[in-house]
Amino acid sequence: MKVAIIGAGYVGKAYQKLFPNALMYSRTLEREGKITKKDINKCDLAIVCVPTPMLPDKRADISAVSKVVGWLETPLILIKSTIPPGTTAVLKQITGKRICHSPEYVGEGGYFVPFWKYAHPTEPIYHDFMIIGGEPEDREDILQIFYPVLGATKTYFQTDSTTSEFIKYAENFTIAAKVTLSNELSNIAKAFGVSYPEAREGLILDKRLGDMFTLVYKNRPGYDGKCLPKDTNALAKASEKAGYKAEFLEAVIKNNERIRNGA
Repeated sequence: MKVAIIGAGYVGKAYQKLFPNALMYSRTLEREGKITKKDINKCDLAIVCVPTPMLPDKRADISAVSKVVGWLETPLILIKSTIPPGTTAVLKQITGKRICHSPEYVGEGGYFVPFWKYAHPTEPIYHDFMIIGGEPEDREDILQIFYPVLGATKTYFQTDSTTSEFIKYAENFTIAAKVTLSNELSNIAKAFGVSYPEAREGLILDKRLGDMFTLVYKNRPGYDGKCLPKDTNALAKASEKAGYKAEFLEAVIKNNERIRNGA
């Protein structure tokens, strides 16, 4: 089975490690004459890893995903990009193509993560689960391509595409909320003359709370990076559009801005 990867960024390169013989496409590679859309459309599966940046109004910009899905003619399409719940279903309805969504768990790296406990930040082969959402026949055909690579010891959670998309946003919001909470606890500890790093070591002894995302960095307060700001804001906007004003989510975003500004 021939695999194509659309997007030569952080996520795309991580999945090229998973499929070393995959054809990689980007506009830059096409301009350099190294690949064409025709080459990509000869493949059996296209994995879409293009960015979905934050627009000025805080919504997710899904134009790159829509454009790529529009020209793809591969029998199967798997979107790894983070997109608002319901996007895949709409694209499938518009195009009639066999499209699924799968949350990506490739982090921004730069720190050690015990991959035997948590998702490895750069190597999908070490992830102990894969979530895929779409029509049963579509997602099962895609999994047949992943099975020989990932093996039998993974958990393969299958669901609909909207649930899959929501899971990814829910994960990033949970992390954002936890980072914000930890920074706020650090500020409260300081008010009492308590060392937060010392208190944290006692706090995480309660395994119900977990240790990930509880460190507070003096020179880098709050959460930032490529994913958490754009995805928490995108989820807030998507939720509002769906009819629910997510005030707690908005409060986390607002408090993170306050913490980032040193207040």
